[in-house]
Amino acid sequence: MEEVWSLLDPNERALVDVIGTANWRIVREAVKTRSDMANGLFPISLRQCTRRAHDLIGALDHTGEQLRNVYGYDGWGVHRKRHVSALHTDPKVPT
Repeated sequence: MEEVWSLLDPNERALVDVIGTANWRIVREAVKTRSDMANGLFPISLRQCTRRAHDLIGALDHTGEQLRNVYGYDGWGVHRKRHVSALHTDPKVPT
């Protein structure tokens, strides 16, 4: 996702530029820790796990807020539906 985000952003910004360096670092650390724990490579204490989980939840809350501010949608909520097709409100082909 990190590599292609700038292709999808209207202003060609990187994901880290949208959500912030500090939040990006927390998310990347959580991904690596989860992978290491799943493979039995990096056991951590319950206290460390709890602290990291709280940090991650805060980072994800901030990420959602940033996505709503920048794009108007965060990916977790319900997207507004279009009730009338945009193609048929002003048809270019006569019926």
